[in-house]
Amino acid sequence: MWPFRKPEQRQTTEIITGELVTAASGTGITDYRKVGSVQAAAALVARCLASADVRPEGTRRAQAFTSAVLHDMGRALILEGEAVYCIHVDPDGSIKLLRAIDHFVIGAPRPATWRYRLTLSGPTQTRTLNLPETAVLHFRVNEDPHAPHIGRSPFALAESTSRLAAGIERQLSDEADQSSVYVLPAPMQALGDQLTQVKDDIKAARGRAQMVPSMAGDFGTDAIRRQGGGSNDWKPQRLGFNPPDVAGTIREAVARELLSIAGISPTIFAAGSQSAAAREAFRSLISTTIEPLAAVIEAEASMKLAGMVDLSFEKLESFDLQARARSFKSLIDGGMDMEKAAAASGILMDEGDTDA
Repeated sequence: MWPFRKPEQRQTTEIITGELVTAASGTGITDYRKVGSVQAAAALVARCLASADVRPEGTRRAQAFTSAVLHDMGRALILEGEAVYCIHVDPDGSIKLLRAIDHFVIGAPRPATWRYRLTLSGPTQTRTLNLPETAVLHFRVNEDPHAPHIGRSPFALAESTSRLAAGIERQLSDEADQSSVYVLPAPMQALGDQLTQVKDDIKAARGRAQMVPSMAGDFGTDAIRRQGGGSNDWKPQRLGFNPPDVAGTIREAVARELLSIAGISPTIFAAGSQSAAAREAFRSLISTTIEPLAAVIEAEASMKLAGMVDLSFEKLESFDLQARARSFKSLIDGGMDMEKAAAASGILMDEGDTDA
């Protein structure tokens, strides 16, 4: 049995317990995963990581990082701040990475002393494993010094912003979920026996014109005329979803903030963005978000799998090369000097190229 309740574990236990209490009380940010911009950020990072070429090609450790596994890692690092995998070796020697749905860690400050209790899930069965640190891949970001074994989502760090976004989405969705209806103010008592007939006529009209009594004149009462009933003769009023304009403005602003928190320029998702701005935003995404996350994965995998693991994103970067090539050709066709055109378009040239 593991010493899960050693005195040195008290502070970490208090941190985890506090998070559970916060979630149970409904005052935390447990709903941020339901926000559209959060899911958009997670999906984009996941797809980018899934496109990586894993090297050295053909090695067992590279083959373990399938596109599906990389996609899962990307989503987990954005939404959870961590992803834990059991390193499983098949009888044929191939390596499989099995995602843990739950994990618990004990140990001293040095990660080499850590031990893991992992829960793995299948279609009909779950399995619990007790493993040393060397048998587990634990990718994590945004660790707290008081709990270095726990990764945190960037959205969890921006708690107030995430709660605001989740609250706006919840309130708008609750309001949108209510029924909508058109009501027709009418002097019900004055209609008398005609009420049923008028209802049937309106229901069966199907867009055709109908002759109905007027609310003005002799049909309406003095009270109705004093209230201006004749000015809105048979005018229906709609009851239903009607959020204030400021709600949409705040929602868009918070969505942009959440994307930025995840390291994604909102320009990538903005409608009507200029192509140059979108390319620059995507270039920034690769260099400032995707590659740093890849470095976290590479370091952990290379250490635990006893050999270098390298993630290359040449497929993602190819779009930029094509754009530069088109720009270079356009400048050359316009009569610009080749060296100046190369510098302006960002294409590197060998010294011998200028002699052509």
